[in-house]
Amino acid sequence: MSASEPAPLPAANSELPDDHASPGVYLKLKVDRDSGLTITIDGALTQRYDLKAGDLIEWKGERSISVDIESPGGVKAEVNGKPLALPAEGGPVHLDLHPEPVPQ
Repeated sequence: MSASEPAPLPAANSELPDDHASPGVYLKLKVDRDSGLTITIDGALTQRYDLKAGDLIEWKGERSISVDIESPGGVKAEVNGKPLALPAEGGPVHLDLHPEPVPQ
């Protein structure tokens, strides 16, 4: 590698941490069609994102994630490593996600 070439980035780990090791709620989105969303994590600052086909995005919240997805039919979602069914057609969808209770 020459001095002008950037160093390669480490491979992203697609596996989510074990809930016992790192409590919280994890949201992973894979975008198949352009869309948009608004997300609020742990009741803090709300952010707006323009999603492009091919995007793969992950967020982690300690207490909650609230998300509004404009066109959910073009988005595949996972919450805490489990697939989340989104409507294939129709308008925006609102999700309020919280950590799963840890079995006693």
